Amino acid sequence: MRILLKLETLKNWINEVENENKVLKDRIENLEKTSKKNNFILFGVNTSSSDRSISVFCEVIKDKLGVPIAEENVSDLYSLGKSIGAPLKIEFVSVIKKSKSYKTVIN
Repeated sequence: MRILLKLETLKNWINEVENENKVLKDRIENLEKTSKKNNFILFGVNTSSSDRSISVFCEVIKDKLGVPIAEENVSDLYSLGKSIGAPLKIEFVSVIKKSKSYKTVIN
């Protein structure tokens, strides 16, 4: 009798853990989707590792593309490779700031 009770308790615990796992997987997926909305990957900008600061990036984009991007709109910037011509990943503060910058590039 005690074994059956213990077995039932373990089954309930496993179900709870499985449900929690599903909820956490869904949360991770949503967070990944949300964070990708703020990102922009830029190809063809040749910068050395010393030129990969946000301020230098904003200046280079303004000079080469004529697009002014305020430093406070960019939360992070990093290279997706080690070579000089590697793509740059720009993380904007919000989707709105990314959209405004993107629309400026298109126009």
